[in-house]
Amino acid sequence: MSQIPWDAVFVAAASLVVLTVSADRLVAAAIRLGALLKLPTTAVALTVVAAGTSLPELVVSLRAAVDGSADLAAANVIGSNIVNVGLILGLSAVIRVQPVLSATLRRDAPLMVAAAVATVALGWNGVLGRIEGVILLAAGLPWLYRLSRAEPDDELASGGGGWVVTLVTLAMAVLGLAIGAQYFLGGALTIARAAGMSERVIGLTLVSLGTSLPELATSVAASLRGRTDVAVGNVVGSNIFNVLGILGLTAVVEPLPVSLGLLRGDGLWMLGLSVGLVFMMWTGRRLVRAEGAVLLVATAAWVATLVAAPGG
Repeated sequence: MSQIPWDAVFVAAASLVVLTVSADRLVAAAIRLGALLKLPTTAVALTVVAAGTSLPELVVSLRAAVDGSADLAAANVIGSNIVNVGLILGLSAVIRVQPVLSATLRRDAPLMVAAAVATVALGWNGVLGRIEGVILLAAGLPWLYRLSRAEPDDELASGGGGWVVTLVTLAMAVLGLAIGAQYFLGGALTIARAAGMSERVIGLTLVSLGTSLPELATSVAASLRGRTDVAVGNVVGSNIFNVLGILGLTAVVEPLPVSLGLLRGDGLWMLGLSVGLVFMMWTGRRLVRAEGAVLLVATAAWVATLVAAPGG
């Protein structure tokens, strides 16, 4: 290992502070936005919060596709979805038991699994073209419509500031998450290279983790605040948005060649974790700490397969 890059360590540590503060503000602003729009908190978590915390994945995937690194674009989405379920929701459940709303079980969780299946199925021929991208984007429209028709949360009807304060806070929080994730990712990559990690492991783990940091910070902050509806909804919504929105939009902008190795390896890990998560949510209508630990162990096993693989 070469000399420790202390400047990168400082940047990574400072960006974590920005992420933590921004995540806490995003949760509070999203809850208030739900009241102003007369929407349930879960619907806001599945749309506004999920889209906002997925901005890093969108930026990285679009840039990778335009720059000719198409496999990295797909790997970023797949890896981020694995991290979202295994690490983020696993850690959130260990911090606090996560009750699961019936609407999440009936409407959102099945779509998350279907999106994972669609990723593997549509990319199995080695490419996600513009037609496949349009299919993914179109598949998300009925889901968004159903969310908009959900009943509002009456208990959120007062307090927290008006439209201007809420929207400014929300915008600043999303900006803080995006900037914090970008700088953390840069610092983490520098540290990883200094530690002698291969580019493959860096791409499938640190890039995915770096772009998933907003989801991690937001879900953990929501769990600590007792807003488990935001924590679970943020992860499920982000996974849906990552595939149907980000991967779909990226494929429309630039057709994505996808390696079968990525689909047969990480793609199946993503699908397996998604199915496992839905099973856990159905069994007790909540995620308990033991189930969170199982998700964390599964994520560690995925990382171990990457490290143990040739070139890892």
